[in-house]
Amino acid sequence: MNPGLSLKSSRLALTIAVMVAVFLPLGYFVLKYQKMALILETEVEANAIFASQIINANPDYWQFEKARLGEFLSLPSIAPVIEKRRITNLNGEIVAQNQDEVRQPLIVRSHDLHESGKVVGRLEIARSLQPLLWQTLFIGLLTCCIIAVIFFYLKKYIIEARDKAEEALQESEERYRLLVRNIPAIVCKGYWNWEIDFVDDKIEEFLGYSKEEFNLRRLKWRDVVVEDDLPNMQRIFWEALKTNRSYVREYRVKTKEGKTIWVQERSQIVCSEDGEVDHISAVFFDITQSRQAEDDLRRAHAEIEQLFASITSILISLTPGGVVWHWNAEAEKVLGLTAVQALGQRLDKLQIPWDVSRISEALAGCRKKAMTIRLENVRFRCRDGKNGFLGITLSPIRGEAEEISGFLLLGRDVTERIVLENQLAQAQKLESIGQLAAGIAHEINTPIQYIGDNTRFLQDAYKDLLSLLKEYQSLLEAGKADAVTADHLERVEAVTREVDLEYLRDEIPAAISQSLEGVERVAKIVRAMKDFSHPGTVEKQAVDLNKAIESTITVARNEWKYVAEMVTDLDPSLPLVPCRPDEINQVILNIIINAAHAIADMVGREPEEKGTIRVKTSRNGDWVEIAISDTGAGIPEEIGSKIFDPFFTTKEVGKGTGQGLAISHAVIVDKHGGAIDYETTLGQGTTFTIRLPIGKD
Repeated sequence: MNPGLSLKSSRLALTIAVMVAVFLPLGYFVLKYQKMALILETEVEANAIFASQIINANPDYWQFEKARLGEFLSLPSIAPVIEKRRITNLNGEIVAQNQDEVRQPLIVRSHDLHESGKVVGRLEIARSLQPLLWQTLFIGLLTCCIIAVIFFYLKKYIIEARDKAEEALQESEERYRLLVRNIPAIVCKGYWNWEIDFVDDKIEEFLGYSKEEFNLRRLKWRDVVVEDDLPNMQRIFWEALKTNRSYVREYRVKTKEGKTIWVQERSQIVCSEDGEVDHISAVFFDITQSRQAEDDLRRAHAEIEQLFASITSILISLTPGGVVWHWNAEAEKVLGLTAVQALGQRLDKLQIPWDVSRISEALAGCRKKAMTIRLENVRFRCRDGKNGFLGITLSPIRGEAEEISGFLLLGRDVTERIVLENQLAQAQKLESIGQLAAGIAHEINTPIQYIGDNTRFLQDAYKDLLSLLKEYQSLLEAGKADAVTADHLERVEAVTREVDLEYLRDEIPAAISQSLEGVERVAKIVRAMKDFSHPGTVEKQAVDLNKAIESTITVARNEWKYVAEMVTDLDPSLPLVPCRPDEINQVILNIIINAAHAIADMVGREPEEKGTIRVKTSRNGDWVEIAISDTGAGIPEEIGSKIFDPFFTTKEVGKGTGQGLAISHAVIVDKHGGAIDYETTLGQGTTFTIRLPIGKD
């Protein structure tokens, strides 16, 4: 046990005991004295009132009523104590008093006596304080006894408590030292003039200097700080002194070996009562690695920004609420808004000249389904005022907990691509027509041949009829002159027999009819070629599918007429369907040619019995269906899943690229929102079914 601590504890306990021994009896005496005085004042006032009543009974001779006043003064008091009572007149002379003797010290209280409202004397009552003093003394002695016992135990308790407090303090200090030693920081106490008088042992590991160099003032903190960082450090210090007196600052320091490291200082300025800076409590952290990581992150961010700026596609990043937080240079170039104008704004509030409804709908779908959505051919107005098209992909950005933390809009101006695709589609159609050119030429050649034969026949017939007309003209002129001879009649009859007039009368109408029929057939083929090969547009049009199918069948006639009979069952009540007619024509042509080839592979090129290709149209609710059936060999099961793949083909080299069904699938499904499927039976044939929506695009 610490002797000094024990002595202090004893003195403290003694002081407490003396204070209790003195102040407890004194407090008792004061309280009792105040109570006695209050009671006495009350009795004096009551007795004065009673005495005034006796005096008022004989206002002229009250001073001779001493007997009655003496009796009044001899009455017992309210409190069971001995007291001295007396009445004096205005001159202070005693008029009457009781015979009781009261020991000193006394407590005296008096009150005026009145006669007819005038003061005529005074009543005085005195009581002894000796009983109260004896009571106080007894309480004091009793208190001292109690205090003696309490002092003994209090002293013991204080000593034990102080001992425990000292042990707790030692443990706390040890824990503090252990904490300071284990935390990855340096704790120190310094002053506004950069001096330090406490710093933990880690300073040597941190900077290479010993803590004694700082504690003994041989080294100040500013001596290790990089000179360029001092002005900013001082600015932060003075700003903190004006506010909450705490601050965080980051700066560079130099180790004893000359190496530069980054530190973060977290400090609290402690001031005295007069507001002067007393000291500064500081904690230093080595943040060299984190600063290096920040620099690396900053460089990576700059590289990413540079990468985004170099991307030739529109790149827009959105928050979950649709607010723009990234807008690259290509977006500025294509959409006509700078990053400054776009950043921080809702995408749907920006004045972007594109199809806002499609973008908003796609963004809502991306948010709801949490999946990537692709938009083809989004209309927008180019900066030069011309109309263009964008291909846009909207993708959700997922956070660590798989929640959507934003959206990424990646877009590209596909106007030129669409133009090239249309040109390519047109070229493919012309290529198809070129492949069918021989057949088309043959189809045209047949009616042209008999048109030419009939025309030559009519030319010869015209010459014969012209020679006959000349003879009739000669006969007519002779008849007018009444000079007709037998020779005229014989020449007419001879020419008539020579030209075979009856034959010409029968054959000329037939030749004309056949020629007109041939002209109509040629015109029909030309119209079909014109309808089939007409350049398409990006916009969908309301199309008569029956007419488009008939034109395609005509164009492909030479491909199927030798191997199959064409049977059509076209619904005349079919509504107009919104589509791109050139692309639909290409799809129907591809399937009809495939059907003809499938039948030819089964029955040969010069069959005794032809196969059948059947084309049927019908309406099914909000859809129009086109069914194209053939009686070919069917599609084997092992290749059924590949027929819509690009460049897949079962044909020999030189008979096709395999793009026909792949293009057909892309046209029907991707561009028209429809469906294409097939049913097949080996040895019996295949039916392809195309479904197109009737509703508006």
